[in-house]
Amino acid sequence: ILSQYQNHLSQITGHSLGGSLASLAAAHIAAHKIHPANKILLYTFGQPRTGDQRHADVHDGLKKTFRVTHHRDLVPHVPPLIMEYAHHKYEVFYPNDMAPGQTYTVCSEQEDTRCSDQYLFETSLNDHTHYYGVEVAVFGKNGCK
Repeated sequence: ILSQYQNHLSQITGHSLGGSLASLAAAHIAAHKIHPANKILLYTFGQPRTGDQRHADVHDGLKKTFRVTHHRDLVPHVPPLIMEYAHHKYEVFYPNDMAPGQTYTVCSEQEDTRCSDQYLFETSLNDHTHYYGVEVAVFGKNGCK
């Protein structure tokens, strides 16, 4: 069906493991020319490292990918770097509670220590389950309200 809408922007999103799946889907759609790579917009939230360095580099070629991270969210730090997994660049990092009007930093390097990678050992499960003041785990169960 995407082939009917080649001039439209395709938006793909996910949280946590869903962010990894969204990342893989965006790469697959672009690589197999199902939809133009420059028309794919990917936003992930609390995404774990999904692939190796080659995967991260390919993702960086999509140009419209953003990983949103919340303060000390622990999930973006797994699997650990020593296992040779890597994040793609363009991280939007909120070092706060993500309330409206809060500041954020956009890091444009892979594994940038100015963003979430500054917190390797001081992580929080609560920051993973709460994005923009919403408890993500029950968001869908409550009808996305």
